[in-house]
Amino acid sequence: NSKEIGVHVMGNDVTLRGNVVRDSQQQGVFFFKTQRGRIEGNTVHNNVLVNKSRTLADVHPAVGSFQASALEVLDNTIYQNYGDGVGVTQAQDHLIRGNTLYDNVNSNIIVGNADKTVIDANFVYCTAQSGFENPTSGERPTGIALGEPEATPLSAGWVVSNNIVTRCHINLL
Repeated sequence: NSKEIGVHVMGNDVTLRGNVVRDSQQQGVFFFKTQRGRIEGNTVHNNVLVNKSRTLADVHPAVGSFQASALEVLDNTIYQNYGDGVGVTQAQDHLIRGNTLYDNVNSNIIVGNADKTVIDANFVYCTAQSGFENPTSGERPTGIALGEPEATPLSAGWVVSNNIVTRCHINLL
């Protein structure tokens, strides 16, 4: 339980492994200006409670990075958060691999303004009537979203491969 961010990482060479992160008002795990970080084998759910009403247009991700480099998000289960599942912004050299993500409000994975990001071998799905649909349209969340409207310039060097994305409003945007 956290009144703000569950785990806020601001150092370099940090690994978070085998944790359960839940019930945070903002992000479950947030890497800020971090170099060479890793989040591996964690369960992250029921975070971003500030948006439980689903009325905020711009919400935090459950697992996020901002101005970070060389972050690895590996083999985690990230589900039923009231923000994006994994969100990477103003970053570079990230690897998002082998995760299971489902029923996160907005997008399960979103990458914007993040050069050289690899999204590989993730299992992403959205279930009907999960309570994580768009409150206005009733549509399921997006599977993987590349790019953010406010991100300028657009990123380069993305690789999206070997993912299974199914039953979302838009599987790959």
